[in-house]
Amino acid sequence: MNNSKMLFLIIVVQIFLVSNLYSDEIDYSEDWKETLLNDTCFVDVDSATYKSYDFSYVLSNIDNPGFLRRRYIGIFGPNYRRIEFFFRTDRDQSDPYNYIIKGKSKLGDNIRPINGNITLVAVREEKCYHVGAPLAIFSYEIKEPGTREGDGVYRGILSVMFEFYKGKIVFFTPSDGSYYEYFHKFVGVWERYNSNVRNKCIFSYEVAGFFMKLPYCEELIKSSEGDWYVYEIKDEFKQYGWENYDHEDYVECWWK
Repeated sequence: MNNSKMLFLIIVVQIFLVSNLYSDEIDYSEDWKETLLNDTCFVDVDSATYKSYDFSYVLSNIDNPGFLRRRYIGIFGPNYRRIEFFFRTDRDQSDPYNYIIKGKSKLGDNIRPINGNITLVAVREEKCYHVGAPLAIFSYEIKEPGTREGDGVYRGILSVMFEFYKGKIVFFTPSDGSYYEYFHKFVGVWERYNSNVRNKCIFSYEVAGFFMKLPYCEELIKSSEGDWYVYEIKDEFKQYGWENYDHEDYVECWWK
């Protein structure tokens, strides 16, 4: 084999290896963190400025004593299977930056109790459009109990846009789509306890809808015809739990 053919073969092999490396990527949490920290529409502030504020209201989707606000819904694994979470968070009395999780998850017919922590990493204040909504960045660890074969732990980075109402932290809900890409996005992985199995797991309040789509899920989501700001689940993935998905659809009470 002459040198030119050998060089061509090496290039083809390298392209194949690189393309497979990217297509097989599972954990986007560090990339998500860097995206949040490097967005030039926000400026860093000392997290201690927000130390006295309680984020539990905007982290929970179940109110005490059990009133449901909204579900967390997202994708699990390479087929983008539907997964849901309901949990309440309470501020850790010993650490003002930490929030304690307790709730349940549902993947197919598998419902598991979960507990864990959401920890404030950074707060950045918005400067481009002056919408008055800071960006909070959290790390999270959500654990299944480990009493069944196949239990594991969810880990990743969470982004939350918030605002103030009467001195308290509440949801930021813009009508024009501003910063919806950062609105309650959990980006991470699930790791099985007793093996090296890992799966991509990304979730939010909506998977697809008005201005809303999950990050790192381009294979799953498409723009609606005629409405670039409306996103839909692609037909080929509807068999994985998305047959009747509507961003405002009825929420089952499996979590009680």
